[in-house]
Amino acid sequence: MVDLRRTGRLIALALVAWSGRARAQACCAGSSAVTPGRLGLHDVALVGVEARAATLVGSFDASGAYRARAPGTLEDDLEQDLFASYRVFRHAQVALLVPFVETARRAGNASDAGGGIGDVNLSARYDFFQAGRSRWLPGVALLAGVTFPSGRPVGPDTGPLAAGATGVGAFQLNGGLALEQAWGPWLVSLYGLVAARTPFELAGVSETLAPQVSALASVGYVTAREIAVALSASVTYEGNPVVDGATVPDTEKITSSLALGAVLPIGDHWRAQLAMTWNPPVLGQNAIAAAGFTWTLVRTWY
Repeated sequence: MVDLRRTGRLIALALVAWSGRARAQACCAGSSAVTPGRLGLHDVALVGVEARAATLVGSFDASGAYRARAPGTLEDDLEQDLFASYRVFRHAQVALLVPFVETARRAGNASDAGGGIGDVNLSARYDFFQAGRSRWLPGVALLAGVTFPSGRPVGPDTGPLAAGATGVGAFQLNGGLALEQAWGPWLVSLYGLVAARTPFELAGVSETLAPQVSALASVGYVTAREIAVALSASVTYEGNPVVDGATVPDTEKITSSLALGAVLPIGDHWRAQLAMTWNPPVLGQNAIAAAGFTWTLVRTWY
């Protein structure tokens, strides 16, 4: 794929054809650097495996103050995801993600490790309008999903430091919108998501987690060799939970994250992806801060 800045040597018809391809390429490859399970414009299905590794670097207290990891404190998180996506019809696709989670923690003289299957997610996406079809109107997509409580929530059986916990313990319903626009090899994306969780009971205590609101922005670029890179930033806010009918004060959560990802095509049907993630020491509350890597391998059909 050539850069649009070089198309001045082409005739008008070729210029139109190349610019359309560049926008489509930016939309597909650029978005894959942020959402690896998303189908491209001409993909019918895909399957993939993803491996994540992250380590604790600090934490935020209830006032939002950041503290670096204390000596003798450790948290290492591993996750392996199996996912698949299928195009139901031209503008709609569904995806399934099955995570496996492992955690190791140490605090003072106490240490703990555990893991297992996490909360399985089923999601759908409907594109009303594709990015790049208009210079002024962005692509618009409706997002929806449900996360099942297949993981193990925090409880008496998850260890002294809760390292055996692999899930939230509640159904989670998600909905949101995605806006995308492509300019030549560039793609800009904005995502907004809202999640509501059902009440659940643990050890005789009823708990309802507050709704969760997330926003994500990303900028992607596709090179002439169809290698895509993307930089993204996200913020998630979660209010105070309700335990046994009473709101627990000063427990709301804020998490911010930065990610730098890249997609490398391997032949016509395979692609490899790598991302670095980091929770910066700003804009956090009642949350940990970690740094890590993600490796992904995807096989597509079209």
